[in-house]
Amino acid sequence: MKIQDFDTYLADIETARKQFPQLNIKFGLEADYIPQYMPFIRSFVDSYPFDYVIGSVHFVDEWDFSNTSLIDTMKTYGVKRLFTTYYTRVQEAAETGLYDIFGHLDLPKLIAEPPFDITALIKSSLQAIRGRDMALDINTSGWRKGLDSLYPEPEIIESAFDLGIPVVLGSDAHRPSDIGYDFSRAVKLLQSIGYTGSCSYSGRIRSLVPFHQDNANDCS
Repeated sequence: MKIQDFDTYLADIETARKQFPQLNIKFGLEADYIPQYMPFIRSFVDSYPFDYVIGSVHFVDEWDFSNTSLIDTMKTYGVKRLFTTYYTRVQEAAETGLYDIFGHLDLPKLIAEPPFDITALIKSSLQAIRGRDMALDINTSGWRKGLDSLYPEPEIIESAFDLGIPVVLGSDAHRPSDIGYDFSRAVKLLQSIGYTGSCSYSGRIRSLVPFHQDNANDCS
């Protein structure tokens, strides 16, 4: 979406809300954390009445590592540097206080395995997320993309639970058929860890949506 199309996007949401009042249609944004562009990103976020803002890190320095067509950059950037820089950016993103939710934590596993123990980096990142009272995106697109796990790994979700970090179910849908992908499976995993519900947002105010076994696909 081009930035000049954003007002059209908002107008479409407002139209849909009027046409389908029985639906709870949210106005959300996924906003990258890119240090040199944060004044613009913050100004943009503050300019619209979002229900929620998801923070994410796709860029380490100038490299969009989530774009698999650019994977050759790994040869010069380095795997260790990727993981170290990524989790440093995660902590910095959380500490801005700009975001409500942190999206697809442990994204680098899409293209590489960590070459060293990253437990301390993950712990520091979760503590930063908890420190800003953010929720954690439980993102099922990892399963959709053929990975063995969703984002983040169950072990990370367990650590988040121990820290009291709430969760939000997300499918990272890039087409209508992806919406709610494997939410029932994700709910069962979250329940096994100890979660009793996921979060929903309205006007950037968080509320809890309890899990119900008979309508797990309706959680948001």
